[in-house]
Amino acid sequence: GRWVRVGAYELVPGDVVSVTASGRNERGEEEVVPADLALIAGDAMSTEAMLTGESTPQRKHAMDVAKSAGDKVSLDDVNTIDKTHVLFAGTRVLRAEFNPGAGVKVGKPPDKGCVCVVVRTGFGTTQGELVRTILHTGERVTADSKECGVFIGILLLFASAASFVVALHGFRDPTRNRYRLFINCVTILTSVIPPELPMEMSIAVNTSLIALAKRRVYCTEPFRVTDAGRVDVCCFDKTGTLTEDTLKYEGIATKTDVAFAQDVMDAESSTPVLTTCPGDLSKDVQEAALVLGSCHSLALVDGAPAGDPIERAGLAGCDWTLLPQDRAASGSSSVKRRTARVMTRHAFRSELRRMSCVVSTEGFDGGKRWVVAKGAPEAMERTLRKPLPKGYKRGHKSLAARGYRVIALCAKRVPEDKDVSAVKAMRREECECDLDFIGFAVFACPTKPTSAPAIGVLAESSHVSVLITGDALLTACHVAAEVGITNRESTVLLEASESGGEWHWATPTGERVAGFHDASFASLAHSHDLAVCGEGLQRITECNALAECVRHVRVYARTAPDQKEKIVNSMRAAGLRTMMCGDGTNDVGALKAAHVGVALLDGGGGAGSSSSGRATAKNTYERDTPKGEYAGSSSQPGDVIAELTARMDAADDRSAGGRLALTVRPGDASLAAPFTARSGGVAPCVDLVRQGRATLVASEQMFKILGLNCLCMAYVMSVQFLDGVKFGDTQMTVGGLITAGMFLALSRAAPSATLAPSKPRCTIFTVYFFSSVFLQFAVHLAALWYTLDVAKAYTTVPGAAADTVPATTLTPDATDASDAPSIIAHTNASSGGEFVHPLESPFAPNLVNTVSFLVNTFIQTATVVVNYVGAPHCVTLYENKPLFYAVCVSYAALGIISTQVVPELNESVELFIMPSDLANVLCGVMACDLAVCFVIERTLNWAFPPRTSNAAAALLAR
Repeated sequence: GRWVRVGAYELVPGDVVSVTASGRNERGEEEVVPADLALIAGDAMSTEAMLTGESTPQRKHAMDVAKSAGDKVSLDDVNTIDKTHVLFAGTRVLRAEFNPGAGVKVGKPPDKGCVCVVVRTGFGTTQGELVRTILHTGERVTADSKECGVFIGILLLFASAASFVVALHGFRDPTRNRYRLFINCVTILTSVIPPELPMEMSIAVNTSLIALAKRRVYCTEPFRVTDAGRVDVCCFDKTGTLTEDTLKYEGIATKTDVAFAQDVMDAESSTPVLTTCPGDLSKDVQEAALVLGSCHSLALVDGAPAGDPIERAGLAGCDWTLLPQDRAASGSSSVKRRTARVMTRHAFRSELRRMSCVVSTEGFDGGKRWVVAKGAPEAMERTLRKPLPKGYKRGHKSLAARGYRVIALCAKRVPEDKDVSAVKAMRREECECDLDFIGFAVFACPTKPTSAPAIGVLAESSHVSVLITGDALLTACHVAAEVGITNRESTVLLEASESGGEWHWATPTGERVAGFHDASFASLAHSHDLAVCGEGLQRITECNALAECVRHVRVYARTAPDQKEKIVNSMRAAGLRTMMCGDGTNDVGALKAAHVGVALLDGGGGAGSSSSGRATAKNTYERDTPKGEYAGSSSQPGDVIAELTARMDAADDRSAGGRLALTVRPGDASLAAPFTARSGGVAPCVDLVRQGRATLVASEQMFKILGLNCLCMAYVMSVQFLDGVKFGDTQMTVGGLITAGMFLALSRAAPSATLAPSKPRCTIFTVYFFSSVFLQFAVHLAALWYTLDVAKAYTTVPGAAADTVPATTLTPDATDASDAPSIIAHTNASSGGEFVHPLESPFAPNLVNTVSFLVNTFIQTATVVVNYVGAPHCVTLYENKPLFYAVCVSYAALGIISTQVVPELNESVELFIMPSDLANVLCGVMACDLAVCFVIERTLNWAFPPRTSNAAAALLAR
């Protein structure tokens, strides 16, 4: 029953604790909330930048414990508690004060902090969930696991067939050692199935992650990188994503001006006049200033108001000043000083789209207590007295059509005979009813300089952009047209009739186009851009037409967070690969539901930085973008980049794969989405698509190259092995080094500087892929068979049985084919004449082994050259300098060895000197092999171009 001080590590769920503003501990470290806490008495202001990346402080208030018990809210489960009542672990408390909670009997703590109940600790907290995600991402740093599994299964069939051939031949020969036979079969299985496949896939993904990290895009789920290359639809939030989150106060359209605009018949003059000057111009302006100055969730932090940008802009615009203890006062523009103190606050809720407060005032005529409320005009319409004020609907629609952010301001007086306790106990339903309309607060929200170029690049690269926002429908349509999401002259909106009955499609000016059931989405989308509001979306859902809707609608407005998530899920169900980009906590559901979620955080260097970095977005964008092309996101300098560069240099990513550089810290990443971009705009989406396409292409070409190499290896280790072909240790080492070097350069190929109009193939299960693999394998098989047959003709003694002629190792001087005996039989003289089966004899350089090794090495190099994709999604072979040099060195070495210009080099690689005419035949066969495979690959690529899904094709056809 008394307060005691304990360490944070001693907390367990159910403990009652007192929380004060965060400071610094004895070691100079910033103090953070140690656990997930439910606030039961008091108010607090916290910054959740470490979790969500948003630097805007969030106001927290105590939950009504008595009411929560009736609503089945459990303190044992934080998921049942509204986030406005929870202080999350890892966040910083900027301000905390004690207020007795409703239904809570707890004394005032000695430190005067707010009282909370511990709900979750350790890795069970929200911060712990983020840390677990970051720690365990290494388990899935690969490409598509399903495709890898199926691909390995196909190779396993060929490996099993090759092993079966060797085993069948061995069981027919009673002289074969069964143990050695078993080892040979196992060796075929382990060699044919590429053990380096997961490593190569991981290198490709890690290369993209390093490139994205340099662009300040962090990833907690690396396996989603390839999904970015498959994206069909890019969905964007509006405020803070496409537009600046710093709003400019434009003025107030009072109810008198709104009513006057209704009487004006000229459409150009129907927009209400805005009163930009605060002060005492009229009674309506005074009351509007009262609403803006007192109905908010701002709090004083270090002497300055902190909170939502639109509320700070409104407070400054009406010339009111925020004071301690939830008080506010008018500024110097008012002749008479007016003050307001919040008695009860009903916080803004995204599903209601409004908030309200009960305030005690001084300096106002007509009453000392007021209920003030504000919110979306459509949401506030249901709280106003009936009938609606004159010009209400037309007024906010005309303002929204010009791209303004419109907030409806309402108020009503509280009866004087109501005592203070009853006023403080007023519930939300009682406050938000029978309100009087005062006016519209109007804010300008300019688009970011990088939005339109990024949307344009995505449109030119076969992507459809969609706007999903909680703002007004006409405002959303204006922004969509400004950034290029909608590009037709005509946009139609789904809206209800004035009587609230039938739904119909209409133009922004109100002209009816068609009834909801009279025209299909496809027919309307053929000539119009479609836009739907949240209520219209609900109507569409009730008619089971949501699947058709998401294929054609470009703008969604006045959507609740759950509706955003529903839209994205419907797109996925329709077969569309979806990217969602947003910056607010209202977008979390949609960000997690999308195939690729991108959370935009502040452009500063740290997790708690302000959004001031966005002011220089345009200059940075122009500075980092090469002339004539779009270079993607702007790499703004900052502490994170400096630290990341140092860590990358220390890690030496050429040998370590950049593992240290990929370390993601809490604050770099966000719980909201797999990808976190610290940039001032949506340009990182372009970078992400570029890297995703490059990774997707790299994965496909690696599947093909490894598959061809493994199929050829299966033939060499089975059929040719039975003919006596063996490779020495030196040869295997040299071949492995050549292959590893080329694959490393292959997996680190940089993406193209620009996005191609067409998308890469999204899967390896296509006619093109398997036709290319099997036809190229047939050509390589013919080359291997023919060269081995020619080599055997040079080594076989005329008139001798192929299985009885003893073999000897030819000396380097034995260049005449007539001096070369067969290699098929072998006796071990050193073991006293004991018979050793020729297939189990030690390796010895000979003509057949030499020819087989040279052809097999050439095939491995030719496979890389022929199947390297390059443009348009990656740099060309010549531009990929490491791979280009590796191929040149490999061909040069093969040419020197084949022409036998340096005999010492042949001897060091355990090669046998070939007759000159055989060397000429070998070079001709290898050249033909390269040419035929090149023609096959290019012909199939032309005959079977990449194709999008039917759903994506229908969407892009518009």
